[in-house]
Amino acid sequence: MREAGKSGAVAPRNLKVIHVLLQERFTMNHMNRRALRGAVALIAALSLAACSPGGADESSDAGALVGTDSLPATKLTTLKAAWSYQDMTLDPATYYGSVAFSTMGAVYEGLVQYEARTGEIIPQLATDWTISPDGLVYTFTLRDDATFHDGTPVDSSAFKYSFQRFIDLQGAPSYMLADVVALEAPDPQTFVIRLGKPNNALLDYLASYVGPKAMSETLLEANKGADNSQTFLVKNDAGSGPYELADVVIDKGLTLVAAPDYWGEPPTIPEIQISVVPDITDQVLRLRNGDLDLIESQVPPNLSTELRKDRDLAVTMYASVVKPTVWIKDEGIFQDEEVRTALIQAVNRDVIAKGAFGDEATASKSLIPITMVGGDGESDNPGYDPSKLTEVMSDLGEVDPVVIGYRESLARDALAAQLLQTQLQAAGLNSTVRGYGPEFYGFAADTSKAPDLMVLGINSDANTPAAWLKAYFATDGSLTMNGVSVPEGDRALDAAIAATDPDEAAELYDQAATAYADSAYFFTLADVKSYIYSNKAVGPVPYTAANPFGAFFPKVGQTP
Repeated sequence: MREAGKSGAVAPRNLKVIHVLLQERFTMNHMNRRALRGAVALIAALSLAACSPGGADESSDAGALVGTDSLPATKLTTLKAAWSYQDMTLDPATYYGSVAFSTMGAVYEGLVQYEARTGEIIPQLATDWTISPDGLVYTFTLRDDATFHDGTPVDSSAFKYSFQRFIDLQGAPSYMLADVVALEAPDPQTFVIRLGKPNNALLDYLASYVGPKAMSETLLEANKGADNSQTFLVKNDAGSGPYELADVVIDKGLTLVAAPDYWGEPPTIPEIQISVVPDITDQVLRLRNGDLDLIESQVPPNLSTELRKDRDLAVTMYASVVKPTVWIKDEGIFQDEEVRTALIQAVNRDVIAKGAFGDEATASKSLIPITMVGGDGESDNPGYDPSKLTEVMSDLGEVDPVVIGYRESLARDALAAQLLQTQLQAAGLNSTVRGYGPEFYGFAADTSKAPDLMVLGINSDANTPAAWLKAYFATDGSLTMNGVSVPEGDRALDAAIAATDPDEAAELYDQAATAYADSAYFFTLADVKSYIYSNKAVGPVPYTAANPFGAFFPKVGQTP
């Protein structure tokens, strides 16, 4: 038997941020009950439109363009986009939302960034960097021509101030700099980060949209208030990016305009208007009639099919860090590893991948997302054999039905839970399916309220197994759903993060993922695609698959 079981209580610091972590992260790709009820009505409306005069029927025959890089450069001067809700803040020190990733990347900049389309880490405000052989000292050379939106220079002093503020506020993403022991600014164009122990995920954290960014010390000090500028940053920015905030109306949206003195290449589209449109059905209709130019929200398969019939639209499709995952709670019959293992082997992932997440989804074989190191491995590939669960259930006799949970506002997860229920019942395990609302936010802190199995499509803070495995599978992970401990996985993960050799790190990350999967407390369902739907007039739509996902606003409409 593997050394695995329940862990202790969540650490006090995690408890302080757990509600914000969950509420922000898992309203991602929002689809509320009204939207679910309206889906059938919308399909009917779209079908009628497809048969009406004016070329709509030709649209249905031709279909939407899949892939946008072949489109000509845009002539738009304003891009109209939508969010399903509005994140509480765009302060880089505390931002941990889901819908505003693209906006954060348009307004703020860091030392490095993920390159659009490829996810490669490339320079941003740093022109180059070195890492000491022991992995403890990162030295960055900064650009000498960058300025903040208030006109002050982006220099090492600003980075030192911004990173220290990121640490001091102890926001949800502050763990990214937890290993930092010193920040140094020996001259205006040199910034040094010293670590207490090696962390090969650091560059990914610095590239992430939820990682630390450069902020104007002058502006923040002038508007510091009693909360270290947090109130000021609800409606103002202190960034250096190609766009700046022009107008913010809480729960209504915001406007971005091209920064007039931006140091780099100006954005292709000078203005972006983002409105809050809670219902995905409403977003789809607005896209179809031209009131929106682009939507990034989760579109369920039935509506996606209709959108793909429209020749005026284009679909940007890419592999993303989102990965549907199932947690098994360590209670009742699932305290027995044999039962958990048999359950996992009774799941036909091919059927769930296609049935719940679309034709482009594939059955998962790795616990790690496909975009990351180890994502193409087989750490989570137990094979399909439902007869083992049938045999186990026959030996157990009559047991109470188990509860399969899902986030009730995530349509694809709901379908995955229903397909999972069908497969388990066919193998002899009675189960019920239940959607969870606000109480879902507390599962990480109090697993007694969690269902026996929890199905959830989750994303990573950065394109590294360190962020993914630490949050969702490690002991006391801030976003775990079952509160178990797998020490073998934790040891391998800690060693992987500290490894300075890339090949050694990759091997250790795979060992950690394998240990977590072999515990049979976790399994993944599919590698899915993310989608951006746009009008063809928008032109090419670059994306940030690793960051964690979304349109790359500064270059939307620019030919690659």
